[in-house]
Formats: sequence, C-alpha cells, structure tokens
Amino acid sequence: MALVAVVGMLGFNFQLTLPLLAKTVFHADAAAFGLLTTALAAGSLGAAFATTLRRGRPPLGLVIGTAAAFGAVQILAGLAPTYTMAAVALFFTGFASVCFAQAANHRIQLGTDPAYRGRVMALYTLVFQGTTPLGALLVGGLSETLGARSGLLVGGAASVLAAGAAIAFHLRRTRPADETADRPVESVR
Repeated sequence: MALVAVVGMLGFNFQLTLPLLAKTVFHADAAAFGLLTTALAAGSLGAAFATTLRRGRPPLGLVIGTAAAFGAVQILAGLAPTYTMAAVALFFTGFASVCFAQAANHRIQLGTDPAYRGRVMALYTLVFQGTTPLGALLVGGLSETLGARSGLLVGGAASVLAAGAAIAFHLRRTRPADETADRPVESVR
C-alpha cells in the first residue's frame, strides 16, 4: 500500500504535467498536446490487453518491478530532448503505468480474505487515487518553480525510490535469521 501511495501521489499526475510539457517545453499547440496524451493512452491500452493474459495473483516482484519500470520511463519522458522522443517515452510510460496499477490491484485483491476484500479495496482506491490530488499540489509547485520537466522527473524518481525501498523492506522481512541469534546468550562474569 505504501508503494501504491507514493506512485499514485507523485507519479500519476499526467493531467498536470503533460499540458505543461507540451506548452512550455515543446511550444506545441493543442493538437500536439493531444498527440502526447494519445501516446500515453495507446501505451495504457496495450498494457490493458497484455495484462489480461495474467492468471492468478501476481508476485510481489512484478508489482515492485513495474513500479520501478514506470518510474524509469517517466524519467526518460521528462528528459526527452524532442517532441517525438517524449511521445515514444510517454507510450512506454502509459504501458508501465497500467501494468503497475493492474499488478498492484490484483495482488492486493487476490491476497485479501474475501470477508474483508471490499474494505481493503476501498482503502486501496483511496490510497491510489485519493493521494493524486495531494501530490498535484507538490508537483504543480515544483513545475512552476523548476520547470515543466521537473514534475515528470520527481514523479519518476519517487516511483523508483519507492520501489527500491519496497525491495529493501521485503528482503529485510524475508531474510533468514542470523545463526548467532539462535545461540543462547552467555552470561558475563
């Protein structure tokens, strides 16, 4: 849920970052902005079709990996030097965003006791979609101060860092106990 919160809050602010990117970085008109959003949507649609092939609960590694991939391609979109490269990067950003959202949703939903599933999914929706407007305040302020690219860069970097923290947390929880922890403590004389 923490990974979903960070990605939702800082990474999923395309309604804010894409118009700024189109207008202030690429000096594009409304039609060119529409093509950027179309590239993002086309990638999302491709991922929606691809994720229908998944059977069963996705492994945690897939959720974390897609969050990291999402962040990485979002960073590439923020660094894209040309309009065409930004559109290509946004296609892959859209693809990775839906892959992450689907994997996280399925992992949480299929790993929850059916008696609590409705409550857990309500919390998931609140965390994922409810934090985006809060992140928009931060991303908007950064974009105004540091430029339009900073919104995508911060969202991508936060997603990659959150994925790294999730890996570290998971490895720490699943690490076998240290052999010395099983030995009795000797008294000091």
